[in-house]
Amino acid sequence: MFDSTKAKEIYDKASRQQKLDMVRVIIERRESSALDFVLDVLPQEQDVFIISALVKAAGILGERRTISSLQPYLGHSDGRVRANAVEGLEAIGDEMGWPLIVPLLNDKDHRVRANAARALINFDEKEARNLVEELINSEGANARATALYFLRTVKVSWAETLLWSFIEKESQPDLHRLACGLLAENGTSKSVEFLERMMSQGDEVKARAYVIALSALKRRVKDQPEPEPFAIEDDEKMTPALTSVATIEPPRRSSNRRPSSLTNSQWQVVQK
Repeated sequence: MFDSTKAKEIYDKASRQQKLDMVRVIIERRESSALDFVLDVLPQEQDVFIISALVKAAGILGERRTISSLQPYLGHSDGRVRANAVEGLEAIGDEMGWPLIVPLLNDKDHRVRANAARALINFDEKEARNLVEELINSEGANARATALYFLRTVKVSWAETLLWSFIEKESQPDLHRLACGLLAENGTSKSVEFLERMMSQGDEVKARAYVIALSALKRRVKDQPEPEPFAIEDDEKMTPALTSVATIEPPRRSSNRRPSSLTNSQWQVVQK
């Protein structure tokens, strides 16, 4: 059983690297009894890297009662902390976290937005689709841009047809080009037919976006096997406003080797 009292005594005297390694080991071991320790030391931390690690640990070890402890970190000034707070709520997987994540789709940090989109899909894809449709049909340009980012970040079978509808009626050139870019990068052969039909309508303002998107899409469809509907491929090929998304790190393997920064006594506490 994890001894939170002893761990707290050691943690308070530990160096920055030792703290980070203690939290990493706790995350790897998935020791649920360490949750109280994590929630106890979290409010006292000022280092954003350590806060980020603790927030991640709180989510992985957490349960419904942990949501209120993570909520303040959704508004933290540092993007990595906010991103990890979203990951934490996703890991907890409780429906109470859903409404807290939705506003983060408009976060200024690309990783936060990407994590929020992925988390909402994992919570409830049907509700996520309803949200995206509401955003993409909004009168506000920022809301529509958020919907496009969502569709850029996650892979869903219904994205292609939703983009067709959006492209047909979108009047703002920048958003129209972004949507065409999404089809060029991730559409199927059906999007070739769609873009050809749109070109035939003679809209000179949108014609250049159609030409560029159609040319790129035809090359990709010809040179590559048909992808799964709306499969995400290369982040760097996307229009600048939507270029970067979060890098999802593969899960670490739990290790029984003591990190070099931890003393034997520190290692023994976090190993229990």
